[in-house]
Amino acid sequence: MKKYALLSITAISTLVVTVADARAQEAFSPHFSGAILFEVENDWAYDSDDEDAEINSMYGTIEPYITLHLTEELALETSWVFEPVQDGDPGDDTYFDNEGLFAEEIKLTYTGENFGLFAGKYNPSFGMAWDAAPGIYGVDFAEDYELTERIGFGGSYSFGGEQTGTHTITANTFFADTTFYPIPPSPSAAIRMRMMAV
Repeated sequence: MKKYALLSITAISTLVVTVADARAQEAFSPHFSGAILFEVENDWAYDSDDEDAEINSMYGTIEPYITLHLTEELALETSWVFEPVQDGDPGDDTYFDNEGLFAEEIKLTYTGENFGLFAGKYNPSFGMAWDAAPGIYGVDFAEDYELTERIGFGGSYSFGGEQTGTHTITANTFFADTTFYPIPPSPSAAIRMRMMAV
């Protein structure tokens, strides 16, 4: 049985930016809004039965969310990710190596008074542990089953009130994004092909 001792340090910072016309309160004007999440993480396996596993890996993740509000109801929402896209060689320490940018979501959304519609490339609504799980690695483990980068459409309906609270039902249909490349033979090839597609 192999033993690993791992130390992880994560620094997270969020920058929220809104660019809008000063007259927006009087009449709607198309505008951009967005948020940028910055993370710097260091994973250090300092003791292992396997010497190749004793590595230090420091990397950054930048996730800009940018929305173009076309009307009060209609918007083009995008989500981009800059992160490591390829593993380093066994036994080699990595410091901000093999990082790349790709589009995780590009979708058109319509938001009505109590319903919404969306279509394009998006992350289907299935769970939330990858954003909210407790513990140092709770989020990392949950990301293994997170569905991302799917193409399809869906809708949502909100109902309720002060007594019962607000509830939202969402339904969507989707398929894997294979538009720019064939299904690759391995996960690492998928990452390289995804980078070429952007």
